[in-house]
Amino acid sequence: CIRGIFNTDGSIYRRYSKKYASHARSYRNYAVIQFKMESRNVIRFLKNRLEGYGIKVNRITKVLNCSVIRVTNQKSVRRFATEIGFTHPYHKRRYCEILGIENRMNGAVD
Repeated sequence: CIRGIFNTDGSIYRRYSKKYASHARSYRNYAVIQFKMESRNVIRFLKNRLEGYGIKVNRITKVLNCSVIRVTNQKSVRRFATEIGFTHPYHKRRYCEILGIENRMNGAVD
């Protein structure tokens, strides 16, 4: 269920900072997994389920009219990849590109 929701309403991107001038603009090999949708109830459900897998999830935030959760802890990002996984080829490719690993169709990205 979580994998299916991620395929449609999730994203993976390289961490970046536009808030602080002293921070790096983008962080090499630092992935962020994000779920963003209007339904706060679904976001709460996802947060609870991910935490049940031992994945650390940031607090629920509001962006415009959407609720957002992010996985920024890198150990938790890797756990998401192994426990939940990616089935969409785009997400698999992005994960591999961000972490600088060979894009293979087995293991943690299946």
